[in-house]
Amino acid sequence: MENMYSFPKLHYGSSTKKVRSDTIVCGLLNGCKTLNIYSFFYRWFQHLISFLIIINTINLSLYDYSDRNSLTLRNKIIDKIDDFLTSMFILEAIAKILAMGFVIHKYSYLRYGWNIVDLIIVAAG
Repeated sequence: MENMYSFPKLHYGSSTKKVRSDTIVCGLLNGCKTLNIYSFFYRWFQHLISFLIIINTINLSLYDYSDRNSLTLRNKIIDKIDDFLTSMFILEAIAKILAMGFVIHKYSYLRYGWNIVDLIIVAAG
C-alpha cells in the first residue's frame, strides 16, 4: 500500500518508472513540489509544450533573415513571440527539474537523453 507522499509514475514508452522525491531544491513535504509534480505529469502540460514547439517552428519559418536588426514590424512581432516562447521553455525545464530532481538519483532530469538535449537547446536560446 502506498503512503500519502507517493508520487505519480513516469511513462516513457512502454516502461514505467517511479518518481523519487529526493531533490535538493524542494523537500518531500514541500507543497510546491507536490503541486509541481502533479501538474507536470498531466497530459495537458505535455500537449501544451508540444503546441508551443509547433508555434516556435512556424515562428522561425516566418522570420525575415534579410532584416537582421528587426527594423520591420513583422520581425519585431516575431521577436516578441520568440521571447515569450523561450521563457515558456525555460519554465518547462525548471518545472521538470523541480519535479524530477536534477542529477542525484536514478530517475532524475539529466538521466534521460532527451532532457539533456532539451536543456542544451533551452540554454542556447
